[in-house]
Amino acid sequence: MKFMLLILSLFLSGCATFKKIENHYHLKDQSNINIQNSPQSVSGSDAEDSLNGNDIEPDLEVPLSKDLNRLFNRGRILMLKPFYQDELITLYQGDSLSILKQLESQSIDAVITDPPYCSGGAHAGDRAKSTKEKYLTSGIDTPFPDFGGDSKDQRSFQFWCIMWLSECFRLCKEGGVLAQFTDWRQLPITTDIIQGADWTWRGVAVWNKKNSRPRKGGFRNQCEYVVWGSKNGLANDGPCLKGCFDNAIVMGKKRLHQTQKPVEVMEAICEVAWREDSVILDPFAGSGSTLAAAKRLGKKAIGIERSPHYAQIAAKRLSEIRMGQCPLAGL
Repeated sequence: MKFMLLILSLFLSGCATFKKIENHYHLKDQSNINIQNSPQSVSGSDAEDSLNGNDIEPDLEVPLSKDLNRLFNRGRILMLKPFYQDELITLYQGDSLSILKQLESQSIDAVITDPPYCSGGAHAGDRAKSTKEKYLTSGIDTPFPDFGGDSKDQRSFQFWCIMWLSECFRLCKEGGVLAQFTDWRQLPITTDIIQGADWTWRGVAVWNKKNSRPRKGGFRNQCEYVVWGSKNGLANDGPCLKGCFDNAIVMGKKRLHQTQKPVEVMEAICEVAWREDSVILDPFAGSGSTLAAAKRLGKKAIGIERSPHYAQIAAKRLSEIRMGQCPLAGL
């Protein structure tokens, strides 16, 4: 009898505790939750927690994000807190795949991104070298920190790319466009990868960077490539864009990242999101070149950057740009 009373007492205590938790998290009726934008900034410590994969406890006074079914995990409410946000640009700091899963389906018009190429060599020892050694001219002293995620072999690179590209496919609207940078080594597999993630491959654009490591007895590898495709059918009423960009590598004080792309090139590519209300996504924002180009053109964009260092650089850079500050001309 005492045992039965003990069991009943524990059961009632558990019910009361669950009721308190339910009331605390406002989960009685999820259909009545007011959906608005997330808060504007995240502190440095929260950014580190996000980077390390730790869930950030939200302030429950802040309304929830849109895709509720992706924001409930083990009874905890997960929220996206922008690292930087203004009237056009939202930048998140953290792992791209984790953040992509929490964004709203069919909310993006174009994915324009420059992910790690994982292209530094055929052997494990070569791939494990610093990104400075792999991608910058030998002997150049650089103040730019290495970036992560660049040591995968070809099979793991393919598997990883298909994961995040599949999320981008879900996020894109019908007819949305993908433009992904790569180099000569990874060009063949990148054309396979985007198709493996259900994108329709449409072609390859070329960036002539006008400078590269010399190769005696052979040709310079002075070009990088933009593999592009669409989510199923492609709209036929947009602008006709050029397929080759002649812009030198960013040098001097304007350089902020080891593999930085010229903002003029990114502006030209951003024109693929030609509708007035278009939203651009860059899951590997780096120092923010895609986002800077979008803002200069008056376009909305969302970026994700894993490195707290480069997220801070991108945020500072974006804060100094005014919408329409340098409109596209002559490209």
